[in-house]
Amino acid sequence: MEKLKLLQLQFALFFEKVEDRPDRLGHKLESFLGNIFDKMPTVLPIPPNAPPDIPNVIMESSNGVYVCNISKTRIDFIVNCLSINKDSDDILLDFIMKVREFTKVVTSSNKVIRFGLVGKYFKKEANAVKIVQSNYFIKNLGDLEELSIRYNKRTDWKERTLNDIIEINVGVFDINGSQEKGIILMRDINNVPDGSELDYFNVNQLLEFISPRFKELGITELIK
Repeated sequence: MEKLKLLQLQFALFFEKVEDRPDRLGHKLESFLGNIFDKMPTVLPIPPNAPPDIPNVIMESSNGVYVCNISKTRIDFIVNCLSINKDSDDILLDFIMKVREFTKVVTSSNKVIRFGLVGKYFKKEANAVKIVQSNYFIKNLGDLEELSIRYNKRTDWKERTLNDIIEINVGVFDINGSQEKGIILMRDINNVPDGSELDYFNVNQLLEFISPRFKELGITELIK
C-alpha cells in the first residue's frame, strides 16, 4: 500500500494594518529562525498602486525547502516537504516549533487579526476515483478521469469561529517531476476575522488545538 506523502505546509498571518516596510520584518525573522533562509533575499519593487497582498520580500533556503513571502498585508512561511527525509508527523512537529518562533517575531511588531494553516498531501492510488466516490457520493458517477470536492466545516473555539476547508482532487499530478495518478488533499484551517487581535498566546493555543488535524492518521481517514 502506498504511503501518504506530505507535499507542503504553509502558515500565514494577516496584518490589521498595511506594513509599509516588509523588508524590516524580513531582517528580524532571519536570526530568529536559525538562519534557515540562507539565500540572498529578493526585494521586489512593487508599485504603490499594486494590490497590497503581492509579495514584496521573498526569503528562501538554498535547498528550496523553506520559503517566506512578505507582503504589505500578510506573511507566509512555507516548507516544501518532499525532499525532507522524515515521517510526515515529524515534519509537522518541527514546522509547528518553527511557526511558534515565527509568530513571536511577527506579533511583536505587527497586530495580527487572522491566521491560516494549510497542509497539502498526495496519495498514489490507481483506483482513486472509486475510493473518493465511495466515501463522498451516494450515486455512482461512472468512469471519471478527474474528480474534485471542496467543503468547509466551521467550528467554534473560545469565541472564535474557525473554517476547516477540505479540498480533494483526483487525477494525474506532477510529483517531484514524475506523473503520478492519485489523490491530492489540501486542508486549510483559518479563523473568520472578527476585528479582535490574535496575539502570540492566542496563536499558540490555536496551534495546539488544530495541529493534530494535520497528522497523517487524520488526513488518511479523509480519503480511506
